[in-house]
Amino acid sequence: MDEKLIDKILDDLAVDDDDKSVRPIELQIVGSQIEAKGIHTSEAFNNKKELIQAFLEEAVQDCGTENEDIARLVLYLLTDDKLTRPLKTRAEIEYELNILARDTKIEVKDGQLTTILEILTLSGMIFLVPGQTDKYQLVHDYLTELIREQTKPLLEILDEERKGNWNMQKK
Repeated sequence: MDEKLIDKILDDLAVDDDDKSVRPIELQIVGSQIEAKGIHTSEAFNNKKELIQAFLEEAVQDCGTENEDIARLVLYLLTDDKLTRPLKTRAEIEYELNILARDTKIEVKDGQLTTILEILTLSGMIFLVPGQTDKYQLVHDYLTELIREQTKPLLEILDEERKGNWNMQKK
């Protein structure tokens, strides 16, 4: 890597301009994406957001084409309106997922949620907090805004489908 690239990455990753501290998980994600994409010059590096979005997209795609929409919804369910990452049991995720998917073309099949949770855990996107009742949590708060941003188009489509199905049932 050239010196300009290192400086550009550190400037982009800096949480606070005064002390230039870097979140380790962000550094790990950005570093892995830089390596995977073969970025070696400052001209080839745009910003961390783009690389983190690519990381999110890869984790979703790792779940398989047939599971992508559900994986996006699972990640969405592991965020909240306050852009934090609540702990949720598998049962809570399954219940909320079924509510989101109800009255739409998205069908949650047996075993699908288990597969998605395993893949997202192995990818480092979420982690399992063992206990009396195992709970899942998104790996870091800073991912919540990106997940919500990336899920918004899917939620809008689901909302339109729900409205269409509701109008059909009314007739």
